[in-house]
Amino acid sequence: MKKCLLIGALLVAAKCTIVAQNIKMSSPNGLQTVQFNITGNGVPTYSLQFKNKDFIKNSTMGFTLKEGGNLKDNFKIIKIDSSASNTTWQPIWGEESSIVNNYKELQITVQQ
Repeated sequence: MKKCLLIGALLVAAKCTIVAQNIKMSSPNGLQTVQFNITGNGVPTYSLQFKNKDFIKNSTMGFTLKEGGNLKDNFKIIKIDSSASNTTWQPIWGEESSIVNNYKELQITVQQ
């Protein structure tokens, strides 16, 4: 039982370290990598690499509102969800007899 509790504590600790504002995920084949970060002043940024080369360099996210205010800074991550799928399905018609649906998904919820 103590081993189970320790493993559970380590998993919770790992989840907490992810929330430390810097998240990275690679595609199932490892060729694409997306990185999301919240800077020290709460500005969300992202980048995309393909075959370990910058495809989209580090870029900021946000909006300046016409009526004043902004959605550019003072953000924090409040939730991270990820999932993966590797399934095969058969289309009713077409040239392929089966289609592989292999992906990873990352959803990051932020709050200003």
